[in-house]
Amino acid sequence: MKPNISPSGLQFNRYPPTTNRSLRAWSAADEYLHHYIEENSISGRFIIANDRFGFLSVHLASSKPIIIADRMSQKKAILKNMEMNKLESNLLQWQTPLPVPKNLNTSTAVMLIPKSVDYFRFLLSVASRNLSENGVALCGFMTRHFTPSILEAASEFFEEHEQTLAKKKSRLLILKKPRTDLQSDFKTTITDLPAGSGLEKLIQYPGVFSSNRIDPATQLLLSHLKVHDSEHTLLDLGCGSGIIAAALRQLKPDANIHLMDDFYPAVYSAEKNMEGLDAAIHWDDDLSAPDIPEPDLIVTNPPFHFGHENNIEVTLGLFQQASKKLASGGRLLLVANRHLNYQTHLTKFFDQVNTVAENERFRVTEVKR
Repeated sequence: MKPNISPSGLQFNRYPPTTNRSLRAWSAADEYLHHYIEENSISGRFIIANDRFGFLSVHLASSKPIIIADRMSQKKAILKNMEMNKLESNLLQWQTPLPVPKNLNTSTAVMLIPKSVDYFRFLLSVASRNLSENGVALCGFMTRHFTPSILEAASEFFEEHEQTLAKKKSRLLILKKPRTDLQSDFKTTITDLPAGSGLEKLIQYPGVFSSNRIDPATQLLLSHLKVHDSEHTLLDLGCGSGIIAAALRQLKPDANIHLMDDFYPAVYSAEKNMEGLDAAIHWDDDLSAPDIPEPDLIVTNPPFHFGHENNIEVTLGLFQQASKKLASGGRLLLVANRHLNYQTHLTKFFDQVNTVAENERFRVTEVKR
């Protein structure tokens, strides 16, 4: 894959790779943030968040920044792009977003504003707790993605905010005077759970898919979830908060259950929900990882939204990995929006593709090796 050359001359690739040539490894908002930092000679200790492919991390690497790593694919992308630009990986300090880090003693927070306003609020909370009294948060966004709720979130965690003029259809939100008196872990507790989950409540942290409820696609999947007698190793792929894995445990008490998700707040949520249920939880984006055994059954409600992008390439890559990872005779059971037409793609990787259930919006599909 040919890398994108940034205006500074540094090279970047997306990870996972894409065949869509219109997709770059950075946005105009990334460029604006980098230029603003350079033009204003901003130095000191940076904390960087929501840097999906490492454009900001690589450009600011010499300052030895702290990177909030919320996705394993993000961490891999940053490390690959550091290596491609001949930068030492030990320049970067990694920090997971949960439990909420404190006292990192940074002077500037830099981030792209995520699609989820709840997750933006969470990242602002992380920034405000770890900035010095005179610290500043620089938040980039494309103008088409702006909503008033972004300013409401900013006002909650910073006393002062201003917007820059637009450049290449992007703007910066500059936040000053961080508030440190707001203490919250932001978790949501859901008690209205589908029958058969085996849980009295479900804990979710910001940014996890379908916040504050069990999404209707997962509800449809759970209502048709079965485990065969011959299936002993089960994998909840893209586990989110772990509701599917909890239901699998109810159906198969003696099963060897694994959960995997790319998004760390999902993994953290699943760890809370699966306490005492004897399951292995993996923070990863790659089924080829050696600590994930060959499953007899993979169950998934796969994502197709990646930030502001609708992109099924990553999901199709997971389907291909699943076709190789499944044990002989194994099954993949998935639910997805009907308009995505995954069944056409699945026939490329699997011998049998069957509809288990569907309604006007979603389809549950079973595929076998």
